[in-house]
Amino acid sequence: MMSLDEFRLLISPFRSDINFCIVSKIDEGLYINWMYVHETFRGKGIGKKMYAKLIEWAESRGYKEITLHIHWVNFQSLAAAIKSNAKIIDFTVFLNGSLGYELKIELKSNYQNGKKTDKQEDQALEKG
Repeated sequence: MMSLDEFRLLISPFRSDINFCIVSKIDEGLYINWMYVHETFRGKGIGKKMYAKLIEWAESRGYKEITLHIHWVNFQSLAAAIKSNAKIIDFTVFLNGSLGYELKIELKSNYQNGKKTDKQEDQALEKG
């Protein structure tokens, strides 16, 4: 069972009451459990901006990739992910029997800006 520390709710700066992303850690990457843009805000680039913020956040913490699954008929989500450099890895059957795409976004593996990342600080705390 996953602890609460393994899930993160990333609130969109664009009407955070209705646009959000939930991610969890897997190995050295993140998995997008859920990304949602309310229908009245779709087609306005908010999903792309949410991906950009998520990528920036993940890279700053040293994650190497982001994995996600998108239902095969969800063309808007698929387009937003691909515009954010996601690559289709596989066409798959989900646990509920529906079909969809597995995608990955490769991140900069050695992100450094002169400061320790939160992930490095977490590792130092675990060792100390």
